[in-house]
Amino acid sequence: ASIQCPADCNGAGICDHSVGRCDCVVGRHGADCSQRAPILNRIIPPLGPTQGETRVTISGQHFDRETIILCQFFEDGISAATIVNDSAVECLSPPHTTARYANVRVIQANQSSVNTVPFQYYTPPALLTMVPYFGSRYGGTEVLVYAEALPAGYDMQCVFLTTIDGVTTASMVPALQQGNAVLCITPPGTGTATVELSLNGQQYGTSVD
Repeated sequence: ASIQCPADCNGAGICDHSVGRCDCVVGRHGADCSQRAPILNRIIPPLGPTQGETRVTISGQHFDRETIILCQFFEDGISAATIVNDSAVECLSPPHTTARYANVRVIQANQSSVNTVPFQYYTPPALLTMVPYFGSRYGGTEVLVYAEALPAGYDMQCVFLTTIDGVTTASMVPALQQGNAVLCITPPGTGTATVELSLNGQQYGTSVD
């Protein structure tokens, strides 16, 4: 006897008429092959430190607000995702023990995305020195911050930290990478600032005074 498959597999699978089951094509699932697996376009920022906690936005297609969605950075590195809109989700990178690339996938309704997007884990570079180490309180001074083994960044920022009456203020300015150094223009400020470097526009650490 021939058993009809649900909705004739919606044209996205082959019906096994012996049992009435759809064998769905890649990227489709469900009893009638009507559900679509996510297709990923890009991840922003594409890198973060090994301690994790980088908030990334993954853009793509076929995200379903009605299901639980997870981001998987590596085998045991899974974090919950929040839907931003129909074409983007957000999640936090889990920590990783070593600097490496991770192929990030999105898990939706226990089904993996069709493809992955690359995310780079890096070890925060040690900052060595800054030249010059003083400038106008009105800002506008070009400074070079030298670091050890500086990887290529995304939306790199110099972070100038000043503390007045126990209150610390962080001023972030764009950084232009030049080999193992970055060029920054100081913001307005008074007193002594501690300078740190963000490779992804979010997290920073390892300071130089």
